[in-house]
Order: sequence, then C-alpha cells, then structure tokens
Amino acid sequence: MVTGEPAVDSRGQARAEREPNGAGSGSGPAGPDRAGPDLSGLDRSGVDGAVDRLGAAGRKAVEDVEDVVVHAEEAGRGRSEVVLPGGRVSEARQVRPTPPALPFSNVQLARLDEALTLASRQTGIRFTVYLGELGPLPQAKAEELHATLGTAAATSVVVAVSPGERVVEVVTGEESAVRLPDGVCKAAVLSMVVSFQRGDLVGGILNGLRVMAEAAGYRR
Repeated sequence: MVTGEPAVDSRGQARAEREPNGAGSGSGPAGPDRAGPDLSGLDRSGVDGAVDRLGAAGRKAVEDVEDVVVHAEEAGRGRSEVVLPGGRVSEARQVRPTPPALPFSNVQLARLDEALTLASRQTGIRFTVYLGELGPLPQAKAEELHATLGTAAATSVVVAVSPGERVVEVVTGEESAVRLPDGVCKAAVLSMVVSFQRGDLVGGILNGLRVMAEAAGYRR
C-alpha cells in the first residue's frame, strides 16, 4: 500500500488541482478518452516540506516497509525474506515433515503376507502379526490385541513383536491352543529371537510362523 501527503500551498492550506473540464483529480479512474490531472502548476514547496518533516528515521521506516512488501511476495511460494534495519536478512522457509520410515520394504511386506496366508490356509488357524510397542505389561497388551479379534479369537494366534523393547509375545485362543501348546510357542519364540539378534526382523517372524504352522499340521 502506498500513501502520500495532500497537496498544500505555501500557507499550509490544502488545495486540489482540477482538470479543465471541472472533474476532480481523485473522482475516479481515467477512461480511454479522459486525460489525467494536470499537475504541472502544482506548488511542491509544501509537499517537500512535509516529506522533510519525516526526518531520517521516517524515511528509513518507509524504506523498511517497502523491503517487507517486496520480499513478502515470495511467501506464496513457501519462502519469505525480510531485510531488517542494519542490513540483516530474516528468512523463513516452509519445511515439509518427513514421513516416518516404514519398518519393512514392499518386498518384505509381500513375503510376510504370503507367509501369513499360507500358514492360515494350511492349518485353518488365523495368524496375525503385530509390530509395535507393548508397554510395561507386554503380555496383557498382547492378550488385549488378541481379544480384538472377536469371535475369531478362539481359532487365532497373535504374534506381537516389539523390537525396541526386545519383547516377543505369542497368544493363542481356546481352540488354537490345543494344536499349539506352550512348548511349540516357546520354540517359535526362540527361533524368532535368534534371527532378531542377527538383525533379521522379517526372517525371524517368518521362522516363527513356519515353526507353528508345521507343528499345527494341516487343516482338520
């Protein structure tokens, strides 16, 4: 936005130049057949005096505002820059948050999905893998996850793995526990832990599923 002082004469009184046809200089936009106001006879002494009264500080403030307006135009493109008094530049840029990295690649997810599908199809037991924090009571959390399966919980198995907490839990349902007793589940956990210690998270889960699927046998 640009502002200015009204035209004043040498006595400090405001006056306005008018066009020859009597229209005021600020009455509206000039049309194609209408010329702008004739300011050739304007007395500049009063205007110059008003500007001079701004002083050095006022002139500097105006310059700073102009800098802000010019550099703020970049804000719409994710970047803004302001030149502050003294020449220091303050700049702001839009930084897009980096999405969290997934624990598995697409290939690894495909391998897990295939293993889960084959194990469930072969045994008739629904295998589910949970990867994440289990909290201070990992067993209770794993049992809570198993309960969310509803009516399918009786024939299901939940494998809960928390790499950061170094915890593995296997929860079986009433029917699946008959075919997968505690000894089999412990063997599956041991096979997973061995792979986890080598840094092979996917391989460990696959080994655990393989141990349980072989012990449960084919669908009855």
